[in-house]
Amino acid sequence: MVYPIYLVALLVTLADPMALWGDGGVLDSMVLGLNLFNLVGGYMEMALLAERALTLRDRRAAIRGILLLPAYWLLMSLATYRALIDLALRPHHWEKTPHRRHVNGGQGSFAPAKRMNSVSASRDNTMVDRTGVAPMY
Repeated sequence: MVYPIYLVALLVTLADPMALWGDGGVLDSMVLGLNLFNLVGGYMEMALLAERALTLRDRRAAIRGILLLPAYWLLMSLATYRALIDLALRPHHWEKTPHRRHVNGGQGSFAPAKRMNSVSASRDNTMVDRTGVAPMY
């Protein structure tokens, strides 16, 4: 969740490199320097860890994915903020992905379905879910 704050600190420092040692005082400079150190150190550690793990699994071609880590971390932070806001505003709401049974080449698998009402009544007033199966209570 703190990753966007690190990115803002990086962008401010890149826009004005003297902001690190500006008029904010020693404490401000130390905090900004520590943020930048953690950001760069986090990138380096994750890159080294991913490289080592992929090498051990003989998947060195997937190492290019390391370049997408910053975007992944940002999206995960934004999703966390969204979830926390949703939790605060609608604490009893469960936002889930609808799925339907999909047969593919004789083997069953699950695939995302079109958004539908979660429960509907059949002709005999039995409640059924979107798969057409009555829930077992």
